[in-house]
Amino acid sequence: MKIFPPAKKKMDCRLHLHVLLVFAILSFVSAKFTTYGPDGPVVVALGEDVILPCRISIIDKLTEARWFRLKSSTASIIHLYQKGEDKPECQIPEYIGRTELMAEDIDRGKVGLKILKAAISDEGMYRCHLETDTYFDAAEFELKVTDLLVTPSSAWIPVTICLLILFAIAVAVVVGLWYLKTRVNNAKGDPETGRQKDKEGSELEELRSLI
Repeated sequence: MKIFPPAKKKMDCRLHLHVLLVFAILSFVSAKFTTYGPDGPVVVALGEDVILPCRISIIDKLTEARWFRLKSSTASIIHLYQKGEDKPECQIPEYIGRTELMAEDIDRGKVGLKILKAAISDEGMYRCHLETDTYFDAAEFELKVTDLLVTPSSAWIPVTICLLILFAIAVAVVVGLWYLKTRVNNAKGDPETGRQKDKEGSELEELRSLI
């Protein structure tokens, strides 16, 4: 029976391990990515639905997606997608039943979180945490909730109404003064009008004397 030298077998095993290690490092480096949220603050009207988009810089399937609500120094989970399903039991009470995962492009590294009926309390900072089989990263962004009844443009409505009322009063005063002035000028400049007034005055005196 022929016996192979053990040293060569050990060398082959080491070479195989080195090759596997190189492939593992290359695959890990190539799978690194950056997570991107919205380019700027997301703005939504009070009571409307809003989508918080999030994606990675490469095309790869996402295995996990987490959204956090950031308050002071705490980060609370508002939605968790893990192992192919949502985990509503991990949500904080304020968001239970108010979030939906938009997962149409999850195999391409893109997801979105829909928040239903945005409230003023939803305004603030959020973090999107995305994972693949080999890497993970997160991005932060801001959500702004605007009340349509108290927007900067609508704040001018009461001021505009007051100005219109003051303008109407000023016009009424000017017209009234002009009318009175016209009456006085007509009374002074029209002799017929003066004689008519004298006649009316004498008739009034006669009636008083008869009484």
